[in-house]
Order: sequence, then structure tokens, then C-alpha cells
Amino acid sequence: MKSTRTTENKIKSARLAAGMTQAEMSEKYGIPIDTIKAWDCGRSYPQEWAETLLLEKLQEENIMEFQLLAKGIALAGCAIGAGA
Repeated sequence: MKSTRTTENKIKSARLAAGMTQAEMSEKYGIPIDTIKAWDCGRSYPQEWAETLLLEKLQEENIMEFQLLAKGIALAGCAIGAGA
């Protein structure tokens, strides 16, 4: 039976924003990759409580990814300025 859920694919958007592939998400959270693929294309959806938890975790991943990127840029800036 096909779901009638019509909301945007929040998990896919959050996964991509966190810079994660389907395989990485599968490995990190122990979710079968076929399940993630089904969510991505709208064939099925997680239960609402599971979606909420996953979105929180993916948002944390996105924040950590941003912090690492910002730190890398800051370190690169120090290296560039060090030669002046």
C-alpha cells in the first residue's frame, strides 16, 4: 500500500545538508540502505518519532560539518598569513 504522505523529503534534505551519502547514513545509523533509498524516493516513510530523531541527528551532523569547515578555513587563513 502506497503512503499518502505528501510532505517534503526532510530526511533526504537533512542528509544531503550534512554531506552524507545514503551508504554513510546507513552505516552510521544502522538503517538498511534499501530503507533509506525508499525514503529518498518517497516509496515509504519512517514513523514520525523516528523521523524526528533522525532529523535531530542529521542536524547535529550538519552543524559539526560546518564547524569543521569553518575551522579548516580559519587554519588555512593562519597558514596563508604566516608567510607574510
